Amino acid sequence: MAQGQAASVFVRAALTLGDEGFAEAAERAIRPLTAGDSSVVARTPEGPVLQEYPTRPPSHVLNGWIFALWGLYDVAALINGAGPSGREARRAFLEGTAALVRRVDLYDAGLGWSRYDLYPHPVVNVASTAYHALHVLQLEATNTLAPRPALSDAAARFAAYAESPVKRARAFTAKALFRVAVPRSRRMATLLPWARR
Repeated sequence: MAQGQAASVFVRAALTLGDEGFAEAAERAIRPLTAGDSSVVARTPEGPVLQEYPTRPPSHVLNGWIFALWGLYDVAALINGAGPSGREARRAFLEGTAALVRRVDLYDAGLGWSRYDLYPHPVVNVASTAYHALHVLQLEATNTLAPRPALSDAAARFAAYAESPVKRARAFTAKALFRVAVPRSRRMATLLPWARR
């Protein structure tokens, strides 16, 4: 995610200031996202999944993946597909988007809500209300960049979930249960025997 967002900032700086140094920085920022042996690219049967942060097994955080894809898109647009960096960014964006299309339904928690990630936590990590709304916006925006019915369908489905008070309450409860099972605070983890690491 950081690489993609940095690349997007550098692209905008290059376009605004006309400074080639920023374009080169954008190209360098995406290198880990296009490298075959990168720890931030998880190879799956559906295609490459860009990781917000490296974990074992990969966590497949949805919002981080999409932000990284956008960085690739921005570099491909800046370079206009010319030269190796532009072609590589475009290829990685298209492959990553194709993987997202094939995997997007995995992010439906089955509770009428989206999942934050696919890490094998002891309890499903449903998205918070803010991340769920972000998922909708990201899927809509990605569908604008690379129109695919699966993206627009998932965005519409997730948006409909958020309109239901019952589904919002169910998601809130699921998130609270997740935080009890996987506490964020070290202090809380020491108080809960099942959460000790």
